[in-house]
Amino acid sequence: MRGFVRTFNNSEFFSRISSVGGLGVKLYGLLLDMADWRLGRVVSTQEELAVMLDKSVRSIERAVKDLSEQGLIRYKRGIYAINPEFSWGGRSWNIPKASYYTMGSRAGEVVSIVQVVREIKRESLEEAGRETLREITRRSRKKG
Repeated sequence: MRGFVRTFNNSEFFSRISSVGGLGVKLYGLLLDMADWRLGRVVSTQEELAVMLDKSVRSIERAVKDLSEQGLIRYKRGIYAINPEFSWGGRSWNIPKASYYTMGSRAGEVVSIVQVVREIKRESLEEAGRETLREITRRSRKKG
C-alpha cells in the first residue's frame, strides 16, 4: 500500500486537470505516487519518467509544461514540486515546507554547518591577524 493523497479545492483542481491532456493526467498521478511527502517533490529525469510511462521524452516535456502552466506542479532541473494547494499526501505540518513554495527562491536553501564554521573561523582568524599586526606595529614604534 502506497498511502493516500488528499485533494483540496476540488472544483478548481478538476477544472485545471481537465485542461491537461491524458498524458498529463497520467504523469500527475505518477508524480503523486512517487512523491517524497516531507517536501512534496519528486526527483527524477524526464527520460526516467518517459520510460515509466512508455512515452517519448518530448511528450513528457509537453505534459510537464501543461501541468506547470496550470499551476499543478513546478519543474526545475529534475525536481518536480507538487502544488500543496491541490494535492498533498504527507503530514499537514509539512505543507509550509513544500518545495513548491521554496523552488526558485533563495530563502529555501539549506545552510551547511561546515560552511558556517569555516566562515566563523575565517572571521576570527582575520581578527587575530589584525590584532597581531597592531602588536607588531606597537613594538616597532617602541624600538624605533
